[in-house]
Amino acid sequence: MDIKQQRSPEVSLISRFRKNLESLRSERDKSWLPHWRELNQYIEPKAGKFLTTDKNNGSKKDQKIYNGRARLALRTLTSGMMSGTTSPSRPWFNLRVGSGEGLQSINVRKWLDSVEEAIYSSFARSNLYTELPKLYKSMALYGIGAMMALEDFEDVTRYYTFSVGEFFVANDERLKVGTFAREYQLSVEQVVEEFGWENCSYDVKNKYNQNLLYEQVDIVHMIQRNDDRDEGKKDSKNMKYRSVHFEKKSNKGLSKKDLFLSESGFKRFPVFCPRWEVESTDDYGTGPGWDALADVKQLQVEQKRKLQSIDRMANPPVVAPTTMIGKNTSTLPGGVTYSDERDSGKGVRPLYQVDPRISELMHDIKETESRINETFFADLFLALVKTDRREITAREIDEIDSEKLLALGPVMERLNDELLDDLVTMQFERLLEGDMLPEPPPELEGETVKIEYISTLHQAQRSGGLSSIDKLISFAGAVSQAKPEIMDKINGDKAIDKYSEYLGTPASLLNSNEDIEKIRASRAEAQQAEKQGQASLVASQIGKNLAGASMEKDNVLKQVASQFAQQQNQG
Repeated sequence: MDIKQQRSPEVSLISRFRKNLESLRSERDKSWLPHWRELNQYIEPKAGKFLTTDKNNGSKKDQKIYNGRARLALRTLTSGMMSGTTSPSRPWFNLRVGSGEGLQSINVRKWLDSVEEAIYSSFARSNLYTELPKLYKSMALYGIGAMMALEDFEDVTRYYTFSVGEFFVANDERLKVGTFAREYQLSVEQVVEEFGWENCSYDVKNKYNQNLLYEQVDIVHMIQRNDDRDEGKKDSKNMKYRSVHFEKKSNKGLSKKDLFLSESGFKRFPVFCPRWEVESTDDYGTGPGWDALADVKQLQVEQKRKLQSIDRMANPPVVAPTTMIGKNTSTLPGGVTYSDERDSGKGVRPLYQVDPRISELMHDIKETESRINETFFADLFLALVKTDRREITAREIDEIDSEKLLALGPVMERLNDELLDDLVTMQFERLLEGDMLPEPPPELEGETVKIEYISTLHQAQRSGGLSSIDKLISFAGAVSQAKPEIMDKINGDKAIDKYSEYLGTPASLLNSNEDIEKIRASRAEAQQAEKQGQASLVASQIGKNLAGASMEKDNVLKQVASQFAQQQNQG
């Protein structure tokens, strides 16, 4: 039974959006925001915008940081995720189709290669590779990041990464982020320029007329599923997701009703909100920053105590007789302080003996720093950086630290689902809609193009498959020394296909099954012709020898010739 909810006119629609915003704010602020603030204070003060007035806020925010190890570890993790997952200097995904025989034709492979090149080229032209590090950093520190992908005339897609604290999210029925809201500020002049005079509130118009162009206006941008859409219409207001802008606080003034600054829509949810780790049905996630926070706090205390101890040793508190009040004293090397002889032995002296256990404190600081590095996977990524080679294979990564790669496994799977799949698919669709891709071959009609990730970290996750194939082939090779027939058990073609899949090699490097059959048939014909040629050569040589040999004596040639003649006569 279809149930259609009666919708209110626009005046109540914007009111509904305001109520939705407050619900999102309540869910976020009651537990997530305080923790984010701590992460911001102790690890990365430059990140996070918790007030709309934080725009252009360059004030000092690192008063609680005495040791920056966590910030450096976060930087290493961010760089490692970028270079190991979506490196701009090497391929990190391939496009494939189904496993049918017809889908391995040269036309299909050429088309896939052309599409890959177009997507890579459009990514390189855009600002994607400057925004992704910000996204990975937010994921690792706070547990969630947010990046919006908007269509752009010059770059196909333009990407905008938002700081934690300025956005709100909620899950859809598939437990992926399906609602996004953001608060930010624009000047009066920017509001009028971007949204048009007719859509502005009475307050904005009044300030504009008074030439108060640079006063800030709080703007809300919300994207959520459009339950009011008419699926028969294809305009922007009837797409699957509704996108609206409105003033956070506005005076209806003479218009008598509150208006949206703009209302449009998207076919596909345009915001990527990958989360490092999510518990059950939570909207927001957690990350290494959460796990490291206790150690980071401990490190700051220990570092502060160490500095205080060193300071007390170098410049200890002193005690002096009252007779020295008002007299000049010198604490400089070679300085002289004068006092009466009767006060001998009562001059300036340390108040108490300072003897801190600096070595033990340093040892514990090192242990704490080591745990922080481990939590942020910095030791894993630093091991890759410290290798002498410029490039490193997935197998070598696995040998460096397989346990840490296993810990990254769930993160990589979630990254595929919440970022990379949508990122590549959206770009493919926009290029296709813009007629920027070649016409697909007829073999692909009704088929689905699949994405396969071939970055260094993705390959490392699959390196166990490579290892098992290597061990099987090595074992079979050893056994074949005694029993050669054992190699008949191995399907070489399937082994190569599987190995290529794990390595992520381009499909165009492998011959199709049709090409393989032609090559093998041609080789068999050549081998048969070679055998026939060798047989003819032997027969010719025998005839030549018979012609020059004496047939009077009873020798082998005479016996062969006699047998040959008998066969001819019998035939």
